[in-house]
Amino acid sequence: MTLAWPTACAGLRALVVALLAVGTALAAARRLRSLPAHALAAFFFAPALVLLTPTMLAGYGWLHTLLRWPAGAAGREVFYCAMLWLRLMPVALLAVWFAPPGPSAAALHTWRMAGQPGGLGWRLRTLGPSPVLAGAAVFLLAFQEFDMATSWGIRTWTVALFDAQVGGLALRESLRLAALPLLVEVLALAPLLCAASALVARTPRPSAVARTPR
Repeated sequence: MTLAWPTACAGLRALVVALLAVGTALAAARRLRSLPAHALAAFFFAPALVLLTPTMLAGYGWLHTLLRWPAGAAGREVFYCAMLWLRLMPVALLAVWFAPPGPSAAALHTWRMAGQPGGLGWRLRTLGPSPVLAGAAVFLLAFQEFDMATSWGIRTWTVALFDAQVGGLALRESLRLAALPLLVEVLALAPLLCAASALVARTPRPSAVARTPR
């Protein structure tokens, strides 16, 4: 038994969901920054309810809709990706909102006045670390999702590993099977750790108080 195919499917699905969530969050953040504070509080409260709703409850709540969805594995896959996007988009929005900003408009103008090439790389740098942080966070959560997948009969590596474990697979064999998806999660976690280390390094530390003798 191997989890290569379920892991590949889950990775591709999580990548699609992450790209959709980050794109939506970036577009929404630009519009939200012009809203007053009380409107922002109300806006962030609604996505928080979606995010904090237990996944198993959401899976059973949407099960009737899924049963009436166009038949076939492709239709079920599209529905599952849409539900993951709706559920995890608040994570991307929060990451985009609270991540450190990229270069300012003045820095961008100075760069252009200096005759430096713009290019796609510079345009991506102007966004700051928020797309990477948001994408990595959404990818991790979508990649390891279990409750909705098992409720709707979606074959993911988490469901396959759970079924094998319940079927009597030895713990050592289960850990061997889980090595590949865990490696994918570590690779997705690396951008978050690198960004966190960079933020800690850039955070100013208070100067040490000089100790006076008694």
